Amino acid sequence: MIEKFLEKVYYYDFLAVVLPGLIFISFMLSISFPFSFIQKFTGLQATILVIGGTFFFGLILQAVSSWLQKPLYFLWGGMPSRKILSTPNKFVSDAHIALLAKSLTEKFDLKVPTSDQLFVDEELSHTLVRRCQALCLNKNVGRSEEFNAKYAMTRNLFGCCFVFGLCWIVSFILLKRGLVTLSNPGDWVGFYTIGIITLVGIVTFFFRAKSRGYYWCREVLEQGEELIRQESSSK
Repeated sequence: MIEKFLEKVYYYDFLAVVLPGLIFISFMLSISFPFSFIQKFTGLQATILVIGGTFFFGLILQAVSSWLQKPLYFLWGGMPSRKILSTPNKFVSDAHIALLAKSLTEKFDLKVPTSDQLFVDEELSHTLVRRCQALCLNKNVGRSEEFNAKYAMTRNLFGCCFVFGLCWIVSFILLKRGLVTLSNPGDWVGFYTIGIITLVGIVTFFFRAKSRGYYWCREVLEQGEELIRQESSSK
């Protein structure tokens, strides 16, 4: 049953939806009281609940992560596709930026940078990334889909930790006010540990998502440039 289910799940869906949703449910179960009713079920019923909940919360986290993208871009200093060819960065060397910008703008009949112009403007950088993405998808080459899925996964895991962090804060307030209680007073140690792990996850996936965004842009640009070189040599 599980094998047939997994066969129908695309790579992107698994990384961007299933995995974050499963981690989120695991986190929520660790708090005990929000989803404690699930523990009453066993066997097939529990499996159905977990699979359904994984997709349900995975899709919610995907939506939340999409809403968080603009604040993330602001905190990152800009959208990766706009910054990768317009500003110095550790993901693409300055010399490589100049080479990519020149070859790609010529291919797509865009404004070609002058010989003394190392970087392009942000709008042109974004346009080149998008056109290279379309070219890679059309030719079905490179690892752009894989890199895009990994970016979506880390972004959604950030959203997962962010939402869980909010749930943890709400749970903390309810516990302190006596509206809910822990089954064992010693569980406070575990509760605080979960909060620390969540904070570490927020910080980690914040920077990891940024890196994955740049890696994806670099992949589609390099694959686009490689396709152009192959087309030119075949003529």
